[in-house]
Amino acid sequence: MKDHHIYHAIQYSIIVIIFLATIPLLFVYKDQSVRLALISGLSLFYFVIGILHHKEENNLTSTKALEYFAISVLIFVVLFSLFR
Repeated sequence: MKDHHIYHAIQYSIIVIIFLATIPLLFVYKDQSVRLALISGLSLFYFVIGILHHKEENNLTSTKALEYFAISVLIFVVLFSLFR
C-alpha cells in the first residue's frame, strides 16, 4: 500500500513540476502563437495524464473523463484570458 502512495505522489509531483515550469514561460514568450501552444499543451497534458491515471487504476468512467475534460477547458480558458 505504501508503494501505491509513493507512486501517486510521484505522479502528482510531475504534474505540479510541469505546471510550475510552464507558467513562467508564459511570461517570457510574448508571441501569442507560442503562448497558445503552451496553454493548449498544458491543458491537453492535464487531460491525458488524468485519463491515463484512471485507466491504469481500472476506475475510468465517462463521468471522470468528462470532469477531466471540463477542468482542462477551464485551465485553458483561465490561462488564455490571463495571457492574451
